[in-house]
Amino acid sequence: MAGAAPTPEPVRMPEAERMPEPPRMPEPPRMPEPPRMPEPPRMPEAERMPEPPRMPEAERMPEAVRMPEPVRMPEPPRAPDGVRMPQPLQMPELPPDDAAGYRQARALADPARRRVLRAVIDAGRPIQVVELSELFGVHHTAIRQHLRRLVEAGLVSETTSPPRGRGRPRLAFVPTDVAGPALHPAARYRELAAMLAEAVSTGEGPRRTGRRIGERIGSRRPGVDAVEVIVDESSRLGFDPVIDASGPGQVHLVLRNCPFEDVAAEHPLTICQLHIGLAEGVAAALGGVTVAGMEIHDSVDAGCRLRLHTRRQ
Repeated sequence: MAGAAPTPEPVRMPEAERMPEPPRMPEPPRMPEPPRMPEPPRMPEAERMPEPPRMPEAERMPEAVRMPEPVRMPEPPRAPDGVRMPQPLQMPELPPDDAAGYRQARALADPARRRVLRAVIDAGRPIQVVELSELFGVHHTAIRQHLRRLVEAGLVSETTSPPRGRGRPRLAFVPTDVAGPALHPAARYRELAAMLAEAVSTGEGPRRTGRRIGERIGSRRPGVDAVEVIVDESSRLGFDPVIDASGPGQVHLVLRNCPFEDVAAEHPLTICQLHIGLAEGVAAALGGVTVAGMEIHDSVDAGCRLRLHTRRQ
């Protein structure tokens, strides 16, 4: 196209001014290093303890001395042919100290019952109620009651005897094997001798020995009333006790017989202290009873009173 005007050049913008650089911050001063702590002084090495002195070796015990062999007893000489040597005397065996022994003791605590048993033994044959009733002059009901207690205690057994004329065989009674030893006075003295021998061997006296024996007796009957056990034991030894209730919480045991009156006449305190100890031992083992003391009477007349305090009102 002819005659066109030329295009004007664009206006140039001025260059932007540069911003001055910010001033540099001065570096912070360095902190001085902390002073070094001096090293702790070294502890001196522990001194060694001196070794303990050695104990001298134990001396050897001398070898046991051999005991000489026991000397053999010579054999008894043999009897010549056709000759019989006498047999050693055998003592009657005591009834066992168990429930049967207590039943026997309680059955024989009654003097009338002991006389009935003696009559049955002395009869030497089965004896009937009517015969015993005529012998003692009492009603046959009383005789039957005594015999029933003796049968329960194992001292008498029932059997039958042939009738007189026509009729049924009649009931009769014979002693058992333990009836004789139960009535034998030597049985009680052997037991007394055993108790006194124990008191002498231990050196503790009759009362303390009786207390220890009473504790053994009480421990064999746990849960039983202590008064009942004391009565049973007194009966078994032959003191024939009867209870006399004197008041609330008080029981007097009246001893109507002294089975050791020969010994008690010479040494009354020994026998009485032994009996008191027995009661104290039973009371200590079972509880509920305190032995307050004993009123001592003449051993021949008997009638000693064992005073007991109970918790029962």
